[in-house]
Amino acid sequence: MLTIILIVFIVYHFFYIFYIVGFIYVFFFFLFLFLQVLFFTTCERKILALTQRRIGPRVVGDRGRLQFLADAVKLITKTYFSPKKVNGTIFQNSAIAAFWFS
Repeated sequence: MLTIILIVFIVYHFFYIFYIVGFIYVFFFFLFLFLQVLFFTTCERKILALTQRRIGPRVVGDRGRLQFLADAVKLITKTYFSPKKVNGTIFQNSAIAAFWFS
């Protein structure tokens, strides 16, 4: 009886480790994706600044490393008014949703 309980315990924990490994893979995938978006957004802004002969995103933070946070705050706080015939909650949260899904 004890061996059966021990086998069930070992098998249960053996399959439990797959959840942990899967979570680690998903975490690092999203971390890598986030860093790619951060890098390519910064590169795009710097290239656009060169083509338009501007200084570029070096104003916010150390050499533009906080520019993406400034863009997010600007996008969320951009709309100050709500039209009369719209659902106010959906209208105000649409900027947050646009940032979240972009």
